Amino acid sequence: MKCPHCLTAFHDKWITIPIQTDEDGSWMLSHATCPQCKKLIIRLLKGTGYADPRTRELINLTYVEKVLQVYPKGAGRSPCPKEVPNQIAEDYKEACLVLADSPKASAALSR
Repeated sequence: MKCPHCLTAFHDKWITIPIQTDEDGSWMLSHATCPQCKKLIIRLLKGTGYADPRTRELINLTYVEKVLQVYPKGAGRSPCPKEVPNQIAEDYKEACLVLADSPKASAALSR
């Protein structure tokens, strides 16, 4: 994977922590640290889980339906070149931040 902070490729070692199961599915928190920039990457996983038969607590997911990146917000993108005017560079940064939440809003900012 590529680190969303520094864009360096690395072999990810994710640590997962069970949260809870509700009517929408089972939820887990997953995190890794980039070995290059040492920054944390946090994801929320939703899927089909299985529980400990004795305690009925969530253990893991048998199927991951959705992965939401929580931190950093948005995917890492290369910075604009210095020649790009500041106003356009700010719109680009904002378009990158909203891309995961609203591709249409990101496209509008990119125009």
